[in-house]
Amino acid sequence: MDKREINLLHREYIEKWGYAPKQADFLCSPSEYVVALKKALSSGVKIETLLKTNPNRIKNQRLISSLNQTTSTSEKISSAQHQVKTRQDERATSNIAKIKHGGAVEESIQTQELRTVQSNKNLKKTRRAVIVRDNREHLPRTILAKTANFMSFVAVALVGIVLGIFVGNMFVAKSTLVDYSSVVEADYLPAYADVYAANKTASKGSVNPANAYVMAEWQLLQQSGIIESYSIVGTGTVKANVSGITQTQRVKKTVEKTADTMTVNNITKGLISTAEKTIQNIGEQTLESYVTKSVNDNLEPGYSSTPTKVYDLETQYDDYRKEYGITPYAFFPYLVSIKTVEKGEYLGEQDGGYAYKIKLNNIAGVVNYVQYMAHTSGLTRLPTFYNLTIKFVVDENYRFLKVDLEESYQVYYLGLPAETESTTTFVFNY
Repeated sequence: MDKREINLLHREYIEKWGYAPKQADFLCSPSEYVVALKKALSSGVKIETLLKTNPNRIKNQRLISSLNQTTSTSEKISSAQHQVKTRQDERATSNIAKIKHGGAVEESIQTQELRTVQSNKNLKKTRRAVIVRDNREHLPRTILAKTANFMSFVAVALVGIVLGIFVGNMFVAKSTLVDYSSVVEADYLPAYADVYAANKTASKGSVNPANAYVMAEWQLLQQSGIIESYSIVGTGTVKANVSGITQTQRVKKTVEKTADTMTVNNITKGLISTAEKTIQNIGEQTLESYVTKSVNDNLEPGYSSTPTKVYDLETQYDDYRKEYGITPYAFFPYLVSIKTVEKGEYLGEQDGGYAYKIKLNNIAGVVNYVQYMAHTSGLTRLPTFYNLTIKFVVDENYRFLKVDLEESYQVYYLGLPAETESTTTFVFNY
């Protein structure tokens, strides 16, 4: 029996029904068990139902007595899940169409899903099971008992937020409730140099907030050659709720940019502590990555003198993009342009500069970011964003002085949903 295949089938089973069966519950060979699991997943019928005609094969007789009581509900849930999936696909397609025509997405797929399930009175008691399979009253005891143990893994998933902490080389096949594949990055990228040239002398209140952000971001990119040296410090927290248990991580990011190098530190401290430092040698076009789990209470990591991995960006640029989801030159992982900003406003003079606030589209604005999070956190399902708001302050020359990020999203890790909120503040010095 291939244990890896069994583990993958169990993970699918958990995501579908909230628990995984055990081979010990059935008097069958390993190969028969694998066949039954595959048939259950493909047909949408639980393995207990498939085997109930031969009750002598089931060791745990309690399953037999509960089958007749649960079959009807399982069939209803399966039917509702099919309806929800159909509505999700339709809604995702509609959202992308609205984005491409400059329209705002007025309601999320999750809201549409909730409305679909709530309208079915027969499934009122199980609607949370349909939406996120997280109703503690209906979850099997085995899942509830494992929730606390899974929190350490969930904590790893959470640090793939604005800092994107690297905690492993797990770039795996991903499934998601949102169709990010419909977004073509090139269709939403701003013309950085043109936007900067057209707006750099405009008054602060007259500039589109999306373009104000693009101008500030452009000046940080090496390609612009405008700002040779700068330093950035960002600090914040990430909070996630999994089955009523809240986990908090402290996060920090620092950047030191000179004419020759760009050094980035991503650090997280909490139930899980980890850090990554990357050193980009600009002239040589190489990038060294150092990873450690040693982080003290002052958020100071202990790195080895030997890099964990080295990239030659001249020959491995595509490999880097595939692995990380973003370019090695990007400071923020978001895709910001007038096509991805749903709402923006000029806030006037604040914090020694000129303040703006923008809200990104929950699909197009994070299409690279979700890939980044999946890589850094080993997620098997891409996050679903509810909100991503950026408040930023620029100086007279449209250079970033301060950036405040607010995010809310849902991630799945090992079959468990985590409702997550993060806040981070970055301060820039030139």
